[in-house]
Amino acid sequence: TALPLVVSSDIGLPPAWLPVEAAEGQPTPAFAVSLDPVECPTLDGVGGFIDAVLRKVSEEAFCLSLASEGDKVIDEFRAVERTTKGPPGLAPPYTDAINCVGIPFGGRAAEGSDGPLGGRGAERGVPDLVHSLLPPAAPAHTMRFARRWLLRPPSGAYVDDMRHLLSFLRTMRSPLPQLRPTNVPKMVQYLQTGNANIALLKDIHDCSRSVVASYDTLTAESPEVTEALSRIVAAESGCDVGRMRLQCDAAAEAIDRVLVFGIDKVNGDDHYPLPEAFTQRNESGFIGSVKGDWSKVVEARDALLEAMTREWPAASEAAVVYESSCNTVGLRRRPKEGRSAAFYHPTVGRGRGRGEGTSKYWTTKGVEAAAVRYITACDSAASKARRMLRELCGELTSLLGGLIAASHWCVVLTFAYLHTENSLRRGWAMTHLVEGDKVELSVKGLKPFWMDSPPRGTARVNDFCLGQESPLALITGCNESGKSTFLRSICALALTSNTGLFSPCAEGSAISRLTDVLVMFPRGDRPSDQLSAHALECATLKVVDRDASRPGAKALVVVDEFGRATSPVDGAALTGSQLERFVSAGIACLWATHLQTDVLRVLSPEVVKSIDSWRMRVEEDSLSGDSSHPSRRVTYKIEPGVCSNSMGIYTASQTGLPASMVSRAMQLRRLLADEGTAEQLLGLPKEPAEVDVGQALLAVSSQDHVATLLHLSPDAMPPPVYQASSVVYILALSTCDDAAVREYYVGETENLSQRLEQHRRRFEGSHVISAIDCILARGKGEAQSIEAALIRHLQSSGARLVSTHDGAHRGTAAVRLNGDV
Repeated sequence: TALPLVVSSDIGLPPAWLPVEAAEGQPTPAFAVSLDPVECPTLDGVGGFIDAVLRKVSEEAFCLSLASEGDKVIDEFRAVERTTKGPPGLAPPYTDAINCVGIPFGGRAAEGSDGPLGGRGAERGVPDLVHSLLPPAAPAHTMRFARRWLLRPPSGAYVDDMRHLLSFLRTMRSPLPQLRPTNVPKMVQYLQTGNANIALLKDIHDCSRSVVASYDTLTAESPEVTEALSRIVAAESGCDVGRMRLQCDAAAEAIDRVLVFGIDKVNGDDHYPLPEAFTQRNESGFIGSVKGDWSKVVEARDALLEAMTREWPAASEAAVVYESSCNTVGLRRRPKEGRSAAFYHPTVGRGRGRGEGTSKYWTTKGVEAAAVRYITACDSAASKARRMLRELCGELTSLLGGLIAASHWCVVLTFAYLHTENSLRRGWAMTHLVEGDKVELSVKGLKPFWMDSPPRGTARVNDFCLGQESPLALITGCNESGKSTFLRSICALALTSNTGLFSPCAEGSAISRLTDVLVMFPRGDRPSDQLSAHALECATLKVVDRDASRPGAKALVVVDEFGRATSPVDGAALTGSQLERFVSAGIACLWATHLQTDVLRVLSPEVVKSIDSWRMRVEEDSLSGDSSHPSRRVTYKIEPGVCSNSMGIYTASQTGLPASMVSRAMQLRRLLADEGTAEQLLGLPKEPAEVDVGQALLAVSSQDHVATLLHLSPDAMPPPVYQASSVVYILALSTCDDAAVREYYVGETENLSQRLEQHRRRFEGSHVISAIDCILARGKGEAQSIEAALIRHLQSSGARLVSTHDGAHRGTAAVRLNGDV
């Protein structure tokens, strides 16, 4: 069922048969089948192709030969095509959708794929949806069926069949028999080779009887339910279910004619003083298991008991020992009275692959001869029983199609029964599937699929509608308020509803019949593929956008915190652009983000009106917080509106970060909120101002320095007096990329010519010196004070400085600058 294949490219398959990942150029893990067109001349239709692939898979993968009549595979083994009637089914979800509900398997291509880009596995810590569908003690085969049903969703017709079956079981009052599926690969292999043992044959008998009983019970209650279940079983098993009941009845009767059911006579009879292990080894293959004439074995056993009684008169059950090496019996010790001379150590081995030797136990000639006759009779009877079992295997092989279908019948019906039981216990409901071109959701009582609602549990339920007025909702909320849990619950609702299962919601909920559930949840980087975390986000979003926009798609898109791996500005811009695409295409989407302020600010009013704004309600807790560290109480409830505070620092404080770090973060957050940008915090406005450097020098120096102001061209040499004195200078720079961008550098030196030469080498290739202004200072201390004052003056004027390192330097001298000391 749903076996990925890699076939020769020259067969001419229609494009729709190719996996989605093949179009992306990614390798698709699959089972390779060498299907040569020369060997399959009848590939003119789908039927011929299925026959050829089925035969090749059976021969290469399972070493089986399919029964056939001429060139046509007989009905019992012919693959049953999944019907194309009715609405289309849900496309196999990518691994992002599977990971967000915790199913530990791969995505669309095969186990180990990760959506469009490969990878494997579910995220740790995410509850498994499959374990929530079934009771904790559910058999493993029902878990496997549930995973396959969700990973490879059926078409719409089978979804309706499953809905019909589950709805009927929820109100059914008649009991069902215990359903016992058989291991299909083991059954097929051992029946076809004639090596099925008694235990396997009894399992087949129990499975057949339980299928007949459950078939009759369901048919008496509702023939439509039996037909619905039969269609699901036919699609799962690939076998003809029309004759399944008759074939199961015939198989059970055939087994009844050969096997014994009831008390095991080998264990039940008392053969004192023969050890039980001795009779079990020799008689368990036929007496008490296979019906037949075993009188010769019984006579030989009685003769052995008579010889033991005659020649071992004082022997007790504790003294008689079973020697497995030579399959005989003996005495633990030689009797001291009576005919002790007649006892000897028998020879062991007797050509059984072991060397000849002497036993440590004791026997007599009469007992040994009787034991040999008994073992010979048992071997003859065992050979006869094996012939009967081989004949029975041959008879059952002709009924193999019905037996395979019967095992799948047990699996599907057991899953449906346990899933119904679990949904009643947990309060899950069957949603109404809405037809039409639009995607709509009207959900009541949605809860996390791994939690129970009160009074059994603590889950908070949510009611919401999507698609009636706007197909897109922007979900905001503070950290740990439940946004991701809400989105996971919606993914579980969409998957279970569109596969015909009960969903974690209340009665009266409705959801559109979808073709895709497309999910993008946060992930890390992938160094092996040279993809950063943001590049991986964008690659995944590309595939989501492609699949959601394809003709005829009815997709529900769920995105959680796209853009978290890049700058907030870029993330908001990309989010806004993608939301505009979804709104214009009418694609249903739930998008959770922390970038709501920038996103809503850049979108046009028309687009904003087309988006519903939801937020996770959070209530301030004044009792457990203060003004510097506000507390909160999350409600996990959705409501209209936009969250204005992500409360990331509060979440950090709850994780145990140092209190001093949290306090400092609160201070910096207030600065960021007041100033707006990091550039303003550093004194750098968005558009740097251009200043008159000469006037700036005079503004921070005293009147005595006016006469020393000197303007130099970029290549000029300063006068000697400026070479031997403390000088404060300012360089006017323009970048090589854009001459209109003006930057400044302020410094002080006692060798101006040498310092200018150093600056020319430093700025070569990045900046061009356009002007030099300098003044003389009375010593090193005054020069440093003027330098610091000039840097602060230029910062306040809005100029862009190459370096502000010396802006806090106060110098070593008290100088009068514009009247201030």
